[in-house]
Order: sequence, then C-alpha cells, then structure tokens
Amino acid sequence: MNINLQKAKKGVEFRYIYPKNSDVPEELRAKKRLPIEVRFLDEVHLSMKFNEKSGGLALPGLDNKIDYGFGLMGSESQFLRWMELLFDYYWEKAESTF
Repeated sequence: MNINLQKAKKGVEFRYIYPKNSDVPEELRAKKRLPIEVRFLDEVHLSMKFNEKSGGLALPGLDNKIDYGFGLMGSESQFLRWMELLFDYYWEKAESTF
C-alpha cells in the first residue's frame, strides 16, 4: 500500500494536482472517507512535494518533461511558505472532477 494512503488512513491530509486526462492512481480515485483531495489543471509543468518540515520542487527539462534531477529543495521557513503559496495559487485554478 502507498505510504501516503497509509498516512491518510491515520488522518494526514493530502492534496494532489494532476494534469487533465492523466492516469490518476486508482487508490486516489477510490478514496473512502480519507482526507485526500484531487484536482486537475489543463497542464502541470512542475512537481512539488512538501510538508511542515521540508519540501522539493522539480522543474521540466528541455524536453518539457519533469526532470526529477533538476529542481529546488529546502527546509527553511521562507522556502516552505513560498512553496505553500505557489501550491495554493495552482490549487485555486484547478478543478475537482470526482
């Protein structure tokens, strides 16, 4: 079982943004009373993951695909606040479809 799904069963909240028409993992589609929200954007040009302690942001390479070897990581409060603001910006633009 996915580690995030295990944590969600313990009450940890997760929010995901996927590109429209992407293959969303079935465990996220089939969530039952778990604190998981999924939204969609036409295009997503970055990948980010963060919590209250640390975070990372991966950017696209020259082929326009996410390059997980190229990005930013940090644990400073200002960096984490910036990541939160960036995520919230995209979250507000994204649509929920299920």
